[in-house]
Amino acid sequence: MMTWKQVYCPNADYYLRTNDDTIVNLTNLHDFTMVESKLKDHDTTKRIYGALLVNRPAMRDQTYKWYVPESEYNETTYPDYCDGGSCLYTKDAVPAILAETPKVNFVWVDDVLYGGILANLANVTRVNRAEVFRHMTINEYNRYKNNTYQPLNFVSAHVDDLDLALGITE
Repeated sequence: MMTWKQVYCPNADYYLRTNDDTIVNLTNLHDFTMVESKLKDHDTTKRIYGALLVNRPAMRDQTYKWYVPESEYNETTYPDYCDGGSCLYTKDAVPAILAETPKVNFVWVDDVLYGGILANLANVTRVNRAEVFRHMTINEYNRYKNNTYQPLNFVSAHVDDLDLALGITE
């Protein structure tokens, strides 16, 4: 999708990477990008916004959903990366990350690959904004659907176990 963004929307200021079980509040996304684009205190134009995960161990237990074998990634911890429910890349971050892709081995956990390993190589700054790029429980999701969920100050909310709540099985 990043390549598609570069080919068809190269002048778009932001690229939102999100999962299919994530709610995006478009009004808040718009407001967030308007505020961020006006800030002058950024040290770089290459940024990823999201819920930052720091010093996370590589999962070596084969029964774990996020298992990654040492043959795929041989470090014991991942570089800092933004949680994959949703994260927002700036215009300059996308081509910088894409330029580094030929230099690394594939890691199937895309959050780690793009938002951690490749972002490090491309000198992309990760910005922790966990308060607006967040998770939502099933109870919160149901309240959101019924317009009784407060606060509504999220840009995106990954709904934990949404497939289970909707009765979707693989």
